Amino acid sequence: KADVKSVFTPRPPVSSKSPAVTFAEAAELWWVYARPDMKAGTQDTYRNVLDKHILPIFGPRPLEDITIDDVEAWWVTLRATGLSHKRLRTIRGLLAAVFQRAVAKRLTTQDPTAVIAGRMGREDREVRQADWLTEPELTKLLTLAEARDPKYHPLLLTLASTGIRLGECLGLQV
Repeated sequence: KADVKSVFTPRPPVSSKSPAVTFAEAAELWWVYARPDMKAGTQDTYRNVLDKHILPIFGPRPLEDITIDDVEAWWVTLRATGLSHKRLRTIRGLLAAVFQRAVAKRLTTQDPTAVIAGRMGREDREVRQADWLTEPELTKLLTLAEARDPKYHPLLLTLASTGIRLGECLGLQV
């Protein structure tokens, strides 16, 4: 009997690894497929977002080397720049779209953008709180208005007693 080892000589493995695809290459692939479906203004916005916020950070890096920690650190830094929630949503959506296309095309096995899904952070907006006049303050205001300029007394009395807005009150007609 012949020895199996002597009959079978394994071939050296064929390298199935192609050169690493960079994020910039994946982004351009996404752009080629997604661009025809966009209006001109959307194209301008997305190109601007890619060129200004995403490609400078991730562009030259191979897709497989971009980790969840990289994306999360970038996201925290980006949120701290004071961009609007709308702009942040656009940036986050664009990064996720590039990775989703790359996964679908088997350019990478991972999508590290899932970690930032839904994480917009707080938006400090001015909270408008109404300061109501107390009964003594209102009485004093109406008394002063009646004494100094009686034509404004009915206006102030209407505002105070109905809760109507100033513009609505000024638009009232007899």
